[in-house]
Amino acid sequence: MAKHLARPSPHEPHQARSRAALVAWQSHAGTRSVPSRLQQACFKRDRHTCQRCGYVGRQGDGTLHADHIHNRAAGGGDELANLVTLCRPCHDAKTTRERAAGVAARKARCRLPAEPHPGLRGGG
Repeated sequence: MAKHLARPSPHEPHQARSRAALVAWQSHAGTRSVPSRLQQACFKRDRHTCQRCGYVGRQGDGTLHADHIHNRAAGGGDELANLVTLCRPCHDAKTTRERAAGVAARKARCRLPAEPHPGLRGGG
């Protein structure tokens, strides 16, 4: 009888995920953007509950993230009022949306004007 590998839940701690996912996570481990004391205060305030889907994590299990409501690149700061508790899947989805919006904004800034510059028009 063949053994079936169980697919890990998206809420499992990083250690239980695939090696590739773990390596990807570890590459960001040294760039903690939320100080630990603020992260813990955020989790406590939100009762270790994802504010998007309602998933309830346990303290120290690695399934919850303190996320900036207004990200730092957009001028958001490291204040408790600017943090929200999200589970990993909700945080990943939000990050993907923000990244796509940033790419689209950069592309929009790089578009060439519809009319060529007057000095570049062919003259006779």
